Amino acid sequence: MNINIFKSKFNNLVAQNLANKIVVIIFAFIIGIEGIVINDLIGKQRTIILPCGNIVKEFWVTGNKVSKNYLQRQAQFISSSLHTTNPKNAKKQFFSILPLIEPAQYNKVKKEFLKQIRYLVDNDISTVFYPSSYDYKENEIIVEGVKNNTIGNKIVTSKNIKFKIKFYMKDGRFYIKSLKVD
Repeated sequence: MNINIFKSKFNNLVAQNLANKIVVIIFAFIIGIEGIVINDLIGKQRTIILPCGNIVKEFWVTGNKVSKNYLQRQAQFISSSLHTTNPKNAKKQFFSILPLIEPAQYNKVKKEFLKQIRYLVDNDISTVFYPSSYDYKENEIIVEGVKNNTIGNKIVTSKNIKFKIKFYMKDGRFYIKSLKVD
């Protein structure tokens, strides 16, 4: 009788073990399908941003695609930060752009920013930029406007400039490849 009880318990354990294996395989299959679905949906999610303050235009980001309003906001921020400065805020203004610089160019751009900041501070120069138009091409924003350089209360130069921002989007993040003034 003990052998029959042993065989019965053994058969129950084998059946239970087989059932556990089947459940684990089913769960692994379901988790695999969920992973594929989530990976597929990651790039398709659109995030609509409604900024507070006096800004009334919404903008959106979907993977590596963005709205023109988003590009305009970025262009306004970058051009204002780099071209509307004074000796007291130059470092803060220039360094606010650094997180947007592509990683491969970060150190080079930081050195160039430090040179420009030193020049502005040493010569007590303030700059003001008045953007007049924004043009968007593939991976490039062109901002045109008037830039005034002032020493003390006297405008030293006032000229029309074309500010080119080359960029790329990666996983919904904006990276600056290059900045150029014509």
